Amino acid sequence: MGLGSPALDRADAPSAPPPARELRWLDNLPQAQVAARVQRRKVLVWFHANWSSASLGLEREVWTHPEVRQAASAFVPLRLDLSGSRPESDGLMAIFAVDSVPAVLVIDDAGRELGRVQGVPEAASILALVRSFEGGRTLRR
Repeated sequence: MGLGSPALDRADAPSAPPPARELRWLDNLPQAQVAARVQRRKVLVWFHANWSSASLGLEREVWTHPEVRQAASAFVPLRLDLSGSRPESDGLMAIFAVDSVPAVLVIDDAGRELGRVQGVPEAASILALVRSFEGGRTLRR
């Protein structure tokens, strides 16, 4: 799940940004929306499940990637666990039209979807999604 370039995948590459601190994921949508409003940021929503090998791969290989962490640090990170069937989880899946995990969305503080990567995203697709908001643009995949 690298970035597709050996130079970008190597930890010792000279163009690699300094390591970003670990993302501190929130687990509550209303809390993330308030934080986004106060911080004037968008919310990076990660729908995952502990039974999903793709979700576990995303956790191990993508969210730990220094460039992804650096780019994602401009967002309020929200991890929504869909491991079990709960009314709250089912409702969020319906609201955001998520039918499989993992899914990564960018939403505004009002909950409007601005962009998405669904399926088995690699670091490059997550970077493309989060970087697409640097200039106020939106991207939908």
